[in-house]
Amino acid sequence: MYREVATYSDESRSVYVRFAIADFIYPLAAASFFALLWSRMFRNSRSGFATKLKSSGIMLVPFLFMLIDWLENIGFLIVIFGYPDQYPGVAASAAALKGIKSYVLYSVILVTLMFAAAAARRSWQTRGSASGSTN
Repeated sequence: MYREVATYSDESRSVYVRFAIADFIYPLAAASFFALLWSRMFRNSRSGFATKLKSSGIMLVPFLFMLIDWLENIGFLIVIFGYPDQYPGVAASAAALKGIKSYVLYSVILVTLMFAAAAARRSWQTRGSASGSTN
């Protein structure tokens, strides 16, 4: 990472700051989207499992992605703007968070797909039982 930072000009750092601002907005938007989507999927569920999930704080899980992304961004900003001073612990933490962030995002997407499948199944069962009772 420090080999790359050594090649950054003042203009490169300025461009990175503009990118970083957008990169602080995206995780908030993504986390909010997933939390609202999950909330919508759970809204009509009467299952005990869904109730337990809601009360356990599962709606906050997408915000874990946001927090990890923000911490990664802060770490990179410290490394970039602290140069030529070096902060190897910060650099290593930012790099580790970058890897963890991907797994958290993939997990959020996978859980979303599982919730969607369960919601679709409930909907089909409801429609099937409703249409079966009219015959």
